[in-house]
Amino acid sequence: MTADSMPQPPNYGYRPVNNLVLWTYILIAANVVCYVVALPLNAYVLSLMAAMKRALQSDEYMDPAQYAWMDQAGSVLMVASIMLFVLSAILVACWINRAHKNARALGVKDIRYSPAMAVGSFFIPIVSLFMPYQLMKQMVSGSLVLTGEAAPRASLLVWWVAYLVGSFSNRISAFMAQKATFESQEIAQLIADIDKSVIAVHLENIACICLGISAGLLFVLIRRTERAHGQLAAQQGLRLIGHNACLRGHF
Repeated sequence: MTADSMPQPPNYGYRPVNNLVLWTYILIAANVVCYVVALPLNAYVLSLMAAMKRALQSDEYMDPAQYAWMDQAGSVLMVASIMLFVLSAILVACWINRAHKNARALGVKDIRYSPAMAVGSFFIPIVSLFMPYQLMKQMVSGSLVLTGEAAPRASLLVWWVAYLVGSFSNRISAFMAQKATFESQEIAQLIADIDKSVIAVHLENIACICLGISAGLLFVLIRRTERAHGQLAAQQGLRLIGHNACLRGHF
């Protein structure tokens, strides 16, 4: 195979995505608000579970209206948080894809995999534990270093560790909540279900705190990366003029 016939790497063009970034910011902020709201609600849930356990142990009367409200509020917040997380994950994936293309177009080197792989690595078992962080680090750090800024190594590491801990805590919390069926009529089993639910709520609190930290740091990392890309584009004389070929690029 001759040098001319060898496949060439894609030639990405720089393209600002201000609207995408704006909506990504909005949804990330909405996620953080949802996590913050969940913490006092979970504190109230824990107090009700403690009261329920005491009532079962001493054969006291329990007001079912309190627990019905708790269940309804928790369900509404859970649905809202899932919807916000899915929507924000889609927009973040779009931003990662575009930011990788822009970084390459602006001269960032040493990014090992393609923009598509930067997104797809989140969905590959085992690989998803480390590759998304590595590719994000290569893109963000490479972009900032070109503008003379220090690479945000600590922010990137805390962002990723908080995301992993939050995600795992969320999954274990959901598993423990499913184990607490509250179907038995035996007091001992009902108390055991309450204990499982308490563990699930504590794990959910850990998840909310960690995912909130991760979301906040992601907000900052996106902001710094977009600012760096804007500076590099200005330095290289790239402007959004009509359909200039130098600004073309696939989304």
